[in-house]
Amino acid sequence: MAGRQGTERMPHETDVRFSIRSDPAVVPARRCASRTIPAQHAGMASGFLMTGHEIGAALGVAVLSAVATTAGSLTAPAGVVDGFSASFAAAAVIAAGVGVVAYLRMPAARMDGAAAMHMHH
Repeated sequence: MAGRQGTERMPHETDVRFSIRSDPAVVPARRCASRTIPAQHAGMASGFLMTGHEIGAALGVAVLSAVATTAGSLTAPAGVVDGFSASFAAAAVIAAGVGVVAYLRMPAARMDGAAAMHMHH
């Protein structure tokens, strides 16, 4: 999973097929996150990445479910529509907020693999 430093490559055919069948953001995020990781740390980096993904998904479902249940009664069709509408609006606001934070925190210059990360042995 660890990429070679300084090389850019097109997505592998398997990656493209996996992206089509799953969340299209997962494969590019994994590529970006693991591109500068040295091969000896690839397993640990993959573990952190997947743990973050699973925790984020669980928290996201919990928050959006809470928003849906407070927006309306989920036992009536109109309440379900209200709940889903509120959840989608909340998800859009959260996504926009995360996008703004990511944009503001993005470094102006790209660092090479050696400068981007330091791990103790």
